[in-house]
Amino acid sequence: MKTALVQARVDEKLKKSADNFFEQVGMDTATAIRMFLIYTTAHRELPFKVAAPEYSPELVKAVMASEKEYRAGKGKRYASVDDAFDDILGEKHA
Repeated sequence: MKTALVQARVDEKLKKSADNFFEQVGMDTATAIRMFLIYTTAHRELPFKVAAPEYSPELVKAVMASEKEYRAGKGKRYASVDDAFDDILGEKHA
């Protein structure tokens, strides 16, 4: 069987954590990756659920209205995040 090299850049902490877990279950990272690839090709699916976030129609409507207002030049601008929170909350926040 011919083999191919697979490379991926991941966060160092993530890699160390994954290496540690795989070692605890008796395998190395390369074996875990091979298992992932074998599973996905055999079952034609990922071994975990992947879903796009669902937004309520009310939230989508509010965001679109805010964007329309902003583009019309009616949006508020703040000097800082604190100023924005003060305005939104109607009081000085901590």
